Amino acid sequence: MANINDVAKKAGVSKSTVSNVFNGKKNVSDEIRQKVLKIADDIGYYPNKLASALTTKRTGLTGLFIDNNSKFRYMDYKLIEGVSRELKKSNKHIILYLQAGKSDDDNQIDINNKLISEPIDDAIIVAPMVKDIRINELIDMRKSIVIIGQAPNNSLPKVKCLDVDNIKISYEVTKYLLELGHRKITLINSDPNMTISIDRMKGYLAALKEYNVEFNPEYTFNSDNTEAMGEQLGSRIFKSLDMTAVITSSDEIASGLYNEAKKAGISIPDDISIFALGGTDKKLNPSLCTVYVDYEMLGREAVALLSNKEVIDNQVIDSYKLLISDSIKSIL
Repeated sequence: MANINDVAKKAGVSKSTVSNVFNGKKNVSDEIRQKVLKIADDIGYYPNKLASALTTKRTGLTGLFIDNNSKFRYMDYKLIEGVSRELKKSNKHIILYLQAGKSDDDNQIDINNKLISEPIDDAIIVAPMVKDIRINELIDMRKSIVIIGQAPNNSLPKVKCLDVDNIKISYEVTKYLLELGHRKITLINSDPNMTISIDRMKGYLAALKEYNVEFNPEYTFNSDNTEAMGEQLGSRIFKSLDMTAVITSSDEIASGLYNEAKKAGISIPDDISIFALGGTDKKLNPSLCTVYVDYEMLGREAVALLSNKEVIDNQVIDSYKLLISDSIKSIL
């Protein structure tokens, strides 16, 4: 069985350098790192993670926290891909947590017990809650944290944030519909306890105010991002509201609206325009207007931010674009 001495000898480096490579330390050049990893792979050397963890107090494991209701969405796959690819460069690995940070008692006990027992070095939290018990628990455990999204409290210590500007995105989508003549625009937002939902509402309200359109709370809803919830809301709002356009939090919700519109004999976009704020993997007819966000890049940048000790400010990435398609029309 190959050992660390074999790798060091073939690579022409010291045992400590090989150890630094596998422990993900930054004081090794990328050239040496890649050389050591290739030689280790060629001769079949795999470090004893348990022994290394006992010595270094580091496991090489990063926790990725995704609020997953039922099944993985496009953004989940891309975030996982970006995080895992970036971690692989430092021979690190990912642990997935699919539980929201809601602060009800049962959920809090479950999350606390799980976090205490898991051997993660650091954590990436996607789309946090307004009161997110995972963040406080990880801070108490002295873990490095990066949030993809808006932090519940901008003054949280030792927490870095990385996000696209969801206020601006929601504003631009709402404004685009207003410019097409729409005035009765429904917003189907995510869980009201998520910080992204607050940002999206701010953008929606800002655009309405700019166009002197009075805000009507009856035109706003909160929902889980599932197709089934889209169908439930569709059956309700298509009967009770006279809106001309709907902005959805995701393409999953939009897909449910498509299903209900078809049942009700409602034509998209002739009778109703639909624009989704996220997701690009749904193949709908007519093709859905949506917002493209490079989630894979967000995942990579989050990993890089974890190890960057110099960056302390929240990072906003201007990496999105409106994908205009066939699900909206002008009513001017």
